[in-house]
Amino acid sequence: MAPDTDFEGSLLLEQHQAPIAAALTPSFAADSSPEVLASAVQVCAVFVGSGVIKEVSRMGRILKLLTGALEQCKGKSNSISAMKADGTDGEMVTLGDAGDLSPNASVMLKVSILAAWAQLQIAASSQAYLNDVLKPYRWLLGPFWVGALRDYAGLRTDPEMGAAVSVGLETGVARDVLLPVSLTLHTSYRADIQYYDRSLPQLVNALAISLAMSDPYTYSAVDGQPVQSSTAVPAPPAVKAEPAANFYILYGLSFEALVKSLGDSTTTQMAQTALRAMSSLVRPDVSGTTVFQGAFFDELCTVAYRIAMSEPAVVKKDMVDLMSSFVTSRINTNAFDHAQARRVLAVVTYVLRGTIPSPDVQSTFSYNDTASGRITFLRSSFTAFAKIVDTLDPTQRADLYAVGLHLFSDVLRDESPMDLAGGLLGNLKGMLEGLARGQVPGVQDDQAEKVVAGLLGACVTNIDDMR
Repeated sequence: MAPDTDFEGSLLLEQHQAPIAAALTPSFAADSSPEVLASAVQVCAVFVGSGVIKEVSRMGRILKLLTGALEQCKGKSNSISAMKADGTDGEMVTLGDAGDLSPNASVMLKVSILAAWAQLQIAASSQAYLNDVLKPYRWLLGPFWVGALRDYAGLRTDPEMGAAVSVGLETGVARDVLLPVSLTLHTSYRADIQYYDRSLPQLVNALAISLAMSDPYTYSAVDGQPVQSSTAVPAPPAVKAEPAANFYILYGLSFEALVKSLGDSTTTQMAQTALRAMSSLVRPDVSGTTVFQGAFFDELCTVAYRIAMSEPAVVKKDMVDLMSSFVTSRINTNAFDHAQARRVLAVVTYVLRGTIPSPDVQSTFSYNDTASGRITFLRSSFTAFAKIVDTLDPTQRADLYAVGLHLFSDVLRDESPMDLAGGLLGNLKGMLEGLARGQVPGVQDDQAEKVVAGLLGACVTNIDDMR
């Protein structure tokens, strides 16, 4: 964006805020079509998230239009006390001056509004000022995002139950808007399903970010207990035997989105989004202590191995973060299982073994993987390796750190133009310190010295080989 030459530190577009707001206002007029209203909401979100104006008090009518649209999602009662148990109310009947919206139009607009706010949540990761925009409405956004995903999942699973699955995106009528028409006695998708499908990645991404930042309103909504006012303080999540009320729905949607995205370079971002959502959902305060005792965990490991063999480095990195979160979040809880921790360590070791080139193994890195992407993945993987090792039996830690250092020696041997080792020296230091801590007095007193000597010997051999 071009700077304003007349006012230092200001952007040229800033002085056009009033004309932009004036141009948007007719879009909310009584004769506007639902498509125009939806597009206008998106434009408002783009302007707020663009960084042209970073002070909330100066965003004026454009922000007011956006927040007013969110308030209308509460329904015609316009009172939070009338919300249903999931934090939402009946259909939205007005937006701006446009009244008497049809059921289909209401659903389309709600999806658009929630997606617009989800995009602001995503942008807030790099635009800190947006947190001030989002903060007053987090108590609404968490339940709305969870409700949207829950409604979509319920309608897809059983369209005949549409009227009974009410989570804020309209009941009954949403069946015709959000589902493939093959499920509603038609032969092709209606245009409206595409609108929701485009919004799904943003909704899942916003949910993942909110869970990762431990937003209490989102956690309470996931557990089926949304707050009833902005002043209410949700109870902190607790580890229970059974999962949160909406765990199966949200985890199932994320898992399905992940599996569908694998093997397709055009859907890499969706795979990353799904993995990040799952990283928070596998924590025992959401998933409980019993869900991952059987087939759920086996499925998770199977997909992790699939990602390790075929996906780009950015997806591998998020997969390793997911597996690490699974183990480390269970420390000091009755959900921790040493056998599962060892299986997760095997997954991390496998993906490291497959990506670090060696005389015996061809790297699974893709030619599209950048140097920074590879370094970020390897850094996360070695960090996850060390964290998981520290959860296992103290008598095994020194041996396992020795395995990690053996893997690292292959990084030092790599002669590719990309300098991978230079970005991983912090990991080398951490594993050497872990090796020293992990020695069992009287049994492994000299193990660290032998491992370090072997590592230095491997480095000397590598240097000789390059001459």
